[in-house]
Amino acid sequence: MVKAINSLELPEYKAALSRYKADPSDDTKSKVDAGLYPKDCAPPDDHPDWTHCRLYIEFKKGNIAYDPWDDRDDKAPESDRSSRKKVRDQLIAYAQNIFHYQHRTALLSLFIIGEEFRVMWWDRSGVIVSKKTNYYKDPKPLLEFIWHFSQLSDEQQGLDPTATLIKTDDEDFKLMNYLAQPHPLDMNYLEPGTEHIVTDSPLARSAGTDPSPPSGSDEARPPETETEGHGDSPLHQVDWEKQPVFKYVRQQFRESLAPGWPRYRLEVGEEKRVFLVAKPIFKSSTMFGRATRGYIAVDVHTGRFVFLKDSWRPFYAGVDPEGSYLERFSGDKYMIVPTVVCHGDVGNQVAFTAGYEERGREERKRDLRATLRKKLVPSDSTSSGSVSKKRAQPDDEAEATSQGTEAISEDEHFRHHIHYRIAVEEVCLPFTEFRTTAQLIRLMYNCVETHYWAYKNHDLLHRDISAGNVLILPRIVTGRDGTKAVQWRGVLTDWELAKRAPREDEEEVARQPERTGTWQFMSVNYIDCKWTRPIVVADELESFFHVLVYYAVRFLPSTLPSVTKFVIEYFDTFTRDPSTGERSSGEFKRSTLTHGQLSNQSVPLEFLKKTRKHGNPLNELISDLLALFSARYVVILHDSLKTSSPDGEDDPTPPVHTTPYGLDSLDLDRPWIKAKPEKPRRQTLFRPWMRDEAKKLDTHDAFLGLLASALSTPTAQWCDTEVTGKDQLVNYDPRPVFVTVAQSTITRTAGQASGTKVSGAKRAKTGSDSNQSASSAGPSQVFETEPDLSTSRRKGKGRARQV
Repeated sequence: MVKAINSLELPEYKAALSRYKADPSDDTKSKVDAGLYPKDCAPPDDHPDWTHCRLYIEFKKGNIAYDPWDDRDDKAPESDRSSRKKVRDQLIAYAQNIFHYQHRTALLSLFIIGEEFRVMWWDRSGVIVSKKTNYYKDPKPLLEFIWHFSQLSDEQQGLDPTATLIKTDDEDFKLMNYLAQPHPLDMNYLEPGTEHIVTDSPLARSAGTDPSPPSGSDEARPPETETEGHGDSPLHQVDWEKQPVFKYVRQQFRESLAPGWPRYRLEVGEEKRVFLVAKPIFKSSTMFGRATRGYIAVDVHTGRFVFLKDSWRPFYAGVDPEGSYLERFSGDKYMIVPTVVCHGDVGNQVAFTAGYEERGREERKRDLRATLRKKLVPSDSTSSGSVSKKRAQPDDEAEATSQGTEAISEDEHFRHHIHYRIAVEEVCLPFTEFRTTAQLIRLMYNCVETHYWAYKNHDLLHRDISAGNVLILPRIVTGRDGTKAVQWRGVLTDWELAKRAPREDEEEVARQPERTGTWQFMSVNYIDCKWTRPIVVADELESFFHVLVYYAVRFLPSTLPSVTKFVIEYFDTFTRDPSTGERSSGEFKRSTLTHGQLSNQSVPLEFLKKTRKHGNPLNELISDLLALFSARYVVILHDSLKTSSPDGEDDPTPPVHTTPYGLDSLDLDRPWIKAKPEKPRRQTLFRPWMRDEAKKLDTHDAFLGLLASALSTPTAQWCDTEVTGKDQLVNYDPRPVFVTVAQSTITRTAGQASGTKVSGAKRAKTGSDSNQSASSAGPSQVFETEPDLSTSRRKGKGRARQV
């Protein structure tokens, strides 16, 4: 096949095999069978070049077992057979790798199955797949496709025209090497008193070692002349003394200049401000969805480091981009959020597949309605010389239209996305870098306080509180004695899904066809209500609680025998009704909140000191917070079950007895009876006082008060409450586990490649993109924002539509 393509003598392209070796710079070690490249970039040594591949080609035997799609069903073309799903996963992985290395809006690929072929169009909404065509009987369609592809412009082939590949001899390439070099004025970023704590985080491991030079560092020097289009500021004359850089920022930038990895100039905002980027320090783990990538970038206008986030945001009326919220907050002194440099949608780059699928869905609706109407209007019939005509009644036509719409609505929607970039001044640390228990609580306090001010001053709810959306911002503060020191502040980011808090007399209006958020951190109440009620403050506070637990179990000593198993059972496990497919919260998380106790297999979970001794103040904080959530869920359950009493508050008045029940037969002189001990509050049964406790979660006051109270614990009690020094969440990938309600068995969703077994099951890949915030500075293990269950099945698969 490769020889046949090259025999066409395409003017600018050449096909090359690459099935035996992996690209040395590729961490995934993927080996696609072949690819089409610009002639001067075709790899000579039989390995793929993901930076320059324009069209990937994959070969499979002519067996239906290796074809991921089924031409017999246009509505659901994705086969569920194991061997076919595995091939589909493979094709998705190749597409994702090209999107990872390159800046693209779309990608075409070729799939050869024996004597037949398919063409695939990939973008961030899904994949469009052609029906199989036999090229052995008629090679013309295949040859015409190859030829026409070679005539397309770079933009028509899916390359992003706002991203320019930097060549190794460019001045910008040398400038990036120059800026990556350590500078003597770079500042330490650790808070005083925590420098001695040893951790195994990538930043900490390399902080005390001699930095490795970036790729091409032998030419690390300032550019000799101004680069055209870069403005008037001489990039090599940055005053690092007036504007010093934290060491971790330059370190992260230096590490992004990985050998073999492409470097780009990216345009951002209406002003088309230019930034230089290399390897992302964070990328989404999925092909479809928001596809977030985060970079330590160089602003060529100022020569300063910034954080640049490239993503495909939801494209619906009323859904504002993240930068618009950050600009709105910029004048509020109480809001600790990143500072916007510039932001904006990238031209008119929208994912084509969602629009294509929507048009097809509307056509199917029209066809189905027409078919149903025809069934209600029979053709003319003649009997005994007379003609009888029966017209459909209006009610019949309405029913036909309704049935047609209902049938089509069962089909799953593809989400609309538009390309978006934002650059912010602050380059934050991931939350995984915290070093002590008190530091964790204080950082959480900062994030909750920011949430409070957004609610109070701007009438907004964040609506996506998750582990990936809380970050650490080191900053220099001046003490009362005039000395300067580093102080860490918790930052709540990624406000893209924020929405005005609904009033009591309002109904929430959906802006998107699916609900979004990060499932693992959503409140139990919000998941269980099936979106019939809007998110309220109590739901957001519960999400903060889950984030606190998540980071605590990962990095603090505890009585847990297996942190990974706990995280899977508490965060990733959901119940699913086999008849409706509806997802509910897992029983472990629900039980924790209802009973007010965090436990592990009925044994209370306790956070310990680093010496493995008891007494970590975090335990009391968690217990106090759970008391509030327990009261809330008991009240919710009580209100959902009450039927007799209108207010459900008062128990029936008991009959009057002169002697208490049962006590007349007991010896009242017993010491335990004389003591009259205070009756414990059983929080699993409703009591009127619980309603007042639950109402404390309607505002931030009680939650913030408990965090502040914990921080006021005497200093001596915080002794030896540092992190363990390593991440205890090992061999883990954030993917939901589904427990079928009726069978109580763990199942996997469709489309997931084989992987490590967990609790007897393979966990299905979460169906959307990452929710990493606009100012993260390092790779961290984060969960992904996921839409409603109605679309998660397709996202776990290929999101395919056939043509």
